[in-house]
Amino acid sequence: MGYPSGNGAHVTLETSDQVVDVRFELWDGPPSSSESWTKEWQGELRLVSGKVCLADWIELDPPRLVFDLGRREATWGIHAYMRCLRDLIRSEHQITSYDLAIYLVQFWPKG
Repeated sequence: MGYPSGNGAHVTLETSDQVVDVRFELWDGPPSSSESWTKEWQGELRLVSGKVCLADWIELDPPRLVFDLGRREATWGIHAYMRCLRDLIRSEHQITSYDLAIYLVQFWPKG
């Protein structure tokens, strides 16, 4: 099991009907997760720049977040997790629903 390196990045994006919460974490070795997630993926990623970015689907928008892993030309282990929640907001005159999507992406150096 790895340990957090103290490096991370976090951003929350909001629209009228959805909140997206994204957290990047840098670990010194493979982490373990005790939380329950809807979807999970594990693999390896080779990064020439040593950076990952979070961007909208529309290519014209600038990245929302750039996370520097601190090593160029490196291969990284990666765990990606996702959980979606639906909540209702009740006001005096209406009920509005919104979705909350939570993403956690953990990186650690390979070899």
